[in-house]
Order: sequence, then C-alpha cells, then structure tokens
Amino acid sequence: MSDQATARKFLLANASFSILTGITCLSAAAPIAGLLMYASPDWMPLVLRLMGLGLLSFALIVGSIALHPRLSRFWTMQIVQADLGWIVGTAVLTWLYAESFTTLGLWVLWSVAALVMIFALGQYRGAKGIKPATTDVTFAIDEGTLVASTRRKVKAPQNVVWQIINDHPAYADVADNISKVEVIEGDAIGMQRRCYGPHGENWTETCDLYEEGRLYGFTVHTEADSYPYPFETVQGRWSVNGEGTDSEFLIEIFVKAKGNAFARAMFNKLAPSKFSGLLERLGDRWADRMEKAI
Repeated sequence: MSDQATARKFLLANASFSILTGITCLSAAAPIAGLLMYASPDWMPLVLRLMGLGLLSFALIVGSIALHPRLSRFWTMQIVQADLGWIVGTAVLTWLYAESFTTLGLWVLWSVAALVMIFALGQYRGAKGIKPATTDVTFAIDEGTLVASTRRKVKAPQNVVWQIINDHPAYADVADNISKVEVIEGDAIGMQRRCYGPHGENWTETCDLYEEGRLYGFTVHTEADSYPYPFETVQGRWSVNGEGTDSEFLIEIFVKAKGNAFARAMFNKLAPSKFSGLLERLGDRWADRMEKAI
C-alpha cells in the first residue's frame, strides 16, 4: 500500500469514528454523562452536545482532506497534531479529576484515546512518505469559465521541451483522457487535429495561436454534432519558457460548461477534484520525457 493510500485509509477511519462519536454525544448526552461520572453536573450534557458538534465539524475537515485527489502531507500532519491534542487532553482530564469518573467512564475515555492514537500513528506513517507535488495544478473561475493551469519546471533546454510538447501524436502517450491524436491537415495557425477519447469518442480541434518555439493554442469544435461532452466552449494553450538548461512549461485549459448558471456552477465546483490528478500525471509524464531526452 502506498504512503498516500495508508494516510487516506486512516484519515477516513478517523472521520468515520468522529461522526459516530459526534452523533452519539448529540443524541444521548444525558445518559452518557451519567455513565461517565459519579455525580454528573447539570451542565455536562450541554458540554457533550457541544463536543458532538465539534466532532462532526472535525470529521468534515478530515474527510475533505482524505478525499482530495492529491493528499496533502501538511494537512494530514495537522490532523495528527489535533489527535495528539485529544490524547493529551484526555490524560490531563483523567489525572486531575480521576475521582469524578466512574470506572466505566475511565475505560471509555481511554479506549477512545487509544483509537485516536491508532489513527494518529497510521496518518503519521503515511504522511511522512508523501512527497510534495512537483507539478503545480491550479483552478480559477473567470466569468463563468473554468481555467485549469498546469505548470512544471524541468531540467531541459527550451528547444527540447518545445519539441516534445509540439509532438501532437505523442500527446496521447501522456494524457489519461486521450487515446490517440492525429494531425488532419496543415501546420501552425490553421492546423487541424483529431483527438480520440478512451472509449473511441473523438472530436476536432483547430490551432488558433502559434509562436514557433514558444507556444500554441487550439480551439475545440464543441459545436459539432459529434462532439461527445457537455461543454459550450473549450480552448487550450501550451507554452514554454526557458533559460539555459532550465525550462518551465504551462498548460492552460479554458472550459465553459453547457446549461444554466446552476449547472455551470456545479461543474466548476466539482471539476477540480476530478481533473487535478489527471493534469498532475500529465505534467509528471511530460517532464520525465523531457529530462530523459537530453
């Protein structure tokens, strides 16, 4: 199991346990207070309900971290620290007020702390092996259009990088969503290429921007009856800048979804989680080719 998978597994277990504990505190605060303490104060059920709300909020945060396509080492370690804080808090509470808790109450508190410790250790074990992403993928919204940017620095001169990003048929070798690319006609401005998806779906694109050795751009013919995706407009820009043996390439994809404002807003909200991993892998694979080509 990979480090990311290990950390993700324990984060999800942590979130699930927090949800279960939070719901229990909210729905049975008074009985739980009676089980935990010999003489439960009147305010104890309120404290348990507030703790339940806090645990549900915590579970939402942990779950969002765990389900992100690129698991963050930094945020996973923040959850580890929060878990350690819970364990330390339990130790201090039971040491200072041990006589206030029933034997069952002490067992419950330390059993929960033991589970939290397991989550913390599993998360830490996974997180310490997660390496920061070298391909930077970001998303932005510009007047309803989703802009996905993929940026990567490589140890290769600009001419080598340009040769590889301008090799259109080879694009299918590095992009998960493309199975084949063929140049139909032309070169530079006006060039047309046909792209095929993983299930045989295909569409045409026309080059509308070109600077030899530096950048090119394509507009996808989404208006065609055969276009398979629910996008109103799609444009792409591929560019490279370099100095000496170091370069940086940038891919920008501009997508405007079809439908009403709500449909577009939902697409813009959900698309980053679906496509960030794909774009990161594209950047990594291209960089690998560029650095091996020199």
